[in-house]
Amino acid sequence: MLEEEPEDFFENEENLSDEDKIRLDNDLKRLKIEMNGGQFLTEMDFSNVPPEIEGKFLDNILEFEKKIKSKKETTIREKLRNPEFLELEFLTEETVKTETSHILNLFFQSGIIVSTQYDVDPFEFYNFITNEFLDKNIIDIDIEGFISHFIYEDFVPNYNEAIKEVCLDFFKNLEALDFESIKENIDEEAKIEDFWSLFIDSYESIEIQYQEFNATEIDLPNAKVELDVEIEAKITNSSEIIRFKGKATAQLVLKSNNDWLIFDFQLPKN
Repeated sequence: MLEEEPEDFFENEENLSDEDKIRLDNDLKRLKIEMNGGQFLTEMDFSNVPPEIEGKFLDNILEFEKKIKSKKETTIREKLRNPEFLELEFLTEETVKTETSHILNLFFQSGIIVSTQYDVDPFEFYNFITNEFLDKNIIDIDIEGFISHFIYEDFVPNYNEAIKEVCLDFFKNLEALDFESIKENIDEEAKIEDFWSLFIDSYESIEIQYQEFNATEIDLPNAKVELDVEIEAKITNSSEIIRFKGKATAQLVLKSNNDWLIFDFQLPKN
């Protein structure tokens, strides 16, 4: 006598708990998202997330994809129903900050955030968000809780600060003897990775005692930075300390993704 085959729980939902039904529904949603190019989900761990919360998260992604495909375009001005703001000429140093805060809060209520990476003149920022930014075309993603995040420097680049930031990251990673992070700031076409790999391997510790930016010359897509630095480096397996003190130079290149990468970096001779 043949034994009866166990019932297929995925075909007979009557045998599933309410939680298992939600998990099965989530599996189908996840599969649909991944088939549409959402491979990022494979790297996300939902094991400690209640299935109801995971389901809402997946629903939002599916709704987002639906909105993107519909391509309902509008301007930020239209999305905010044509608001009127004070003209720049009527603002003072105090009122421009108050009005800017009011406008940013209005944006946030409509699911829009505008932030800056670096310090920006408050009058320039106000002029940007009340004129240029308002007329930007966007796809209207009308989903509760969905936020569109815009960065001021994507529209008005601050090359000087971006270049300085790359150089500071380079020094920070050099001091940490972190070659993998240094590589992220180096242009592959420069072919200087081997030099810095050997440089780091040569020292047991590196200490940046002083750094001062003197001048930055920008001739897009290239830039050159001059710095005064003082660095102490202890040779591996030795008590000897090498000091690099004087003028350092960095040459950078602006890539197509608007990232600055180091093409060459010369420390002062020890």
